[in-house]
Amino acid sequence: MTVGKALYRIIWTTGLLVWGLYFILVLFSQFDEQQLPEVQQVLAYRLEPSAIPTEENGFYALMGFAVPAGQTPYGAGLVAVHSLRDRSAWGECPSWNECFDAKPLEFKGDPPDMPSRLSEYEGLDGVPELLRDNAELVERYAQLTSYSAMDAGPVLALTFQGLCPPFPLPLGQVYEVHRLFLAQIARDVLEGAPVSRAVDALARDHAFWRMAAAGRIGVMEKAAAALMVWQNLDFLSLLLNAYPHEFEDEALYHTARGMVVPPEADEYSLQFQTRLDLTAILHSLEEKEDEPTLYSLRERLPIEEAGIPAWTLPFIQPLYLQNQTLNNVYRVYAPQLSMQVEDPASRRLCASEFRTYMEGAQPGLHWLRNPKGKLLMLGLSTPYCEIAERCYTSHVLENLMARLHLELVHNAVPPSQTEAFLADLPAELRSPETGRPVGYNATTGRIFMERPHESELRLTVHRVE
Repeated sequence: MTVGKALYRIIWTTGLLVWGLYFILVLFSQFDEQQLPEVQQVLAYRLEPSAIPTEENGFYALMGFAVPAGQTPYGAGLVAVHSLRDRSAWGECPSWNECFDAKPLEFKGDPPDMPSRLSEYEGLDGVPELLRDNAELVERYAQLTSYSAMDAGPVLALTFQGLCPPFPLPLGQVYEVHRLFLAQIARDVLEGAPVSRAVDALARDHAFWRMAAAGRIGVMEKAAAALMVWQNLDFLSLLLNAYPHEFEDEALYHTARGMVVPPEADEYSLQFQTRLDLTAILHSLEEKEDEPTLYSLRERLPIEEAGIPAWTLPFIQPLYLQNQTLNNVYRVYAPQLSMQVEDPASRRLCASEFRTYMEGAQPGLHWLRNPKGKLLMLGLSTPYCEIAERCYTSHVLENLMARLHLELVHNAVPPSQTEAFLADLPAELRSPETGRPVGYNATTGRIFMERPHESELRLTVHRVE
């Protein structure tokens, strides 16, 4: 009887082990086999940094590996993002670098400041050394943005969602690489490179970041994209001032003009006053004036509170200051988000989650539980709805940005300077009926950018059952 019981226990234990092993194998087959072969196909084409080609490389140039032959950057991006999204559904949130074992390049040194004149780039200390030490990083950055007119835009929109970062660098370091990218263009022009080549490179980079700023991406990523747009426009003004007669060429003028056209309805984050400056320059070029004048609002407008220029997006600038400044952004931003949620408990969670997000946490899936046990999520983008069973999510995060932008940014021209500003404003920016800029408030004397439709300004927080 004892032998029988022992044999029975052995058989029963063995059966449990077999079934447990089978369950684990099935689990891993569902987790890995459906996705990893495609991802491994991408990884199979990984190249050494020095061997990265300029063709069929697009988004992945910055990551250190290329897109497989015959596959677009967009298609390869879908493979990677879907794989990461599935892993998030299993409760994991691996970063892009963890998934692909990508070793990011580090920015070496401090980024150069943008001078007020193009010729001053020659006298900036340390720029040649920075360009030498970060040559590979700048080259990858240029490869990435050169695909803006093709498939990199959709890939950027997908990877900006937060499941994986779009760059193997923090956003602040992407900003540094962009500054160095502009310094490289400036030095090439000063050394005799054609201005048209510089404007073409700038226009490609500009189109990339405009596409990003207009996309459905996270708050901090949208802020970074808008900052790149602003810097490109500022740099274009340096080129226009340094080489005004070069822009009499029709093709070059058309390229520059395309960078300054008013934004579409969803491009809320574009810096407004710099665009006015550049439009004024281009307007004077149309009149074939000998010396086009730069309307430098930076010199004419006073600095507002907290040391933030009136012409700067006040919600971008704090992102590159100390952490305590982020609290100022949070105090303005979070109440607008949380007040849209009816349930008080949910409101507190949304506000708390937003604070965490603004303090620099990597954007992604941040799950919280309210006292009733239901899953809540601060919605950052629509793709998250695909893996969220019950959550509160904002389908139009950019509407919140538009609200903040309209309330804080557009008080750009103080009433005391309104008339002087209007006198210098090109006719194409005036309303045909009133002669005032679009969005001019006669009661307050403030000048505003054209407002989106009021229905687009409501932050809608939906409950997904």
